[in-house]
Amino acid sequence: MNKIYVSAANKAFYDSAVHTEDQLPADATEISRDLHRSLLDGVSGQARMIDFTLSPPVLIDLPEPTQERLASLEEGWRDSRLRHTDDLVTRHRDEREMGGLTTLTSSEFMTLMNYRKALRDWPQSDLFPDSRYRPAEPLWISSLTK
Repeated sequence: MNKIYVSAANKAFYDSAVHTEDQLPADATEISRDLHRSLLDGVSGQARMIDFTLSPPVLIDLPEPTQERLASLEEGWRDSRLRHTDDLVTRHRDEREMGGLTTLTSSEFMTLMNYRKALRDWPQSDLFPDSRYRPAEPLWISSLTK
C-alpha cells in the first residue's frame, strides 16, 4: 500500500504512488491516510486551513480577513458591477445619438445612472466594506446584460 508524506517546508503532501523516494523533500515525514483524509476534508469548506508548522499538521481556523482585504474585495466587486453595466450605458447613448428608439426608457436610464453613482460612492460610505450594505442592482438590469 502506498504511503502519504508531509513536508512542512513545502506545505505539501506526497503520495508514494506518485512520488519516488528521491522526489521527497528532506523534511518529508510519513502520516496516516486517515490524518491526510481528515486534513483535506477539513479544508474543503474553506473555513479552515492546515498548519504545517506542527508535526503532524493540524487544522486551524482561518484568521478573520483584515479591513484592507475586505475593502479590496468590495472594490473588486464594485468595479465588476460597473463593467457589467458599461454596455447598457454605451448602447443607450448610441441609440439616443442616432435619434432612434432606445432600449432603455429615460426613467430606466436615470435609475441605471443612479445605481452606477451609488457604486462609485460605495467606498466612501460609513458602512463600507460590509457587503450586506452594497448598492442594490435594479432587478431589470440582469435581463438586459450577459
